[in-house]
Amino acid sequence: MTNNQRKDLEDLLNGEIEEIYIKKEDFMNFREVLFESDKQEQVIGTAKIGGDVIYRRKEKNNI
Repeated sequence: MTNNQRKDLEDLLNGEIEEIYIKKEDFMNFREVLFESDKQEQVIGTAKIGGDVIYRRKEKNNI
C-alpha cells in the first residue's frame, strides 16, 4: 500500500488528482509517507466520521 500512497501523494501534489481518500486502517501508513515527503505543509486533511481522512492539496495562495 505504501508505494501506491507515495504515487497518490505525488499525483496530488502535481495536480493530477484532486484528493486522496485514506481509510482509518491506512492512516498511520499514509501519515508516515506524508511526513517522509517533507510536503505536509502543502496538503490538508479533513477527518470524516469513523476515522477516514480526505487529503487535498492546499491552494497556492494558502501555502
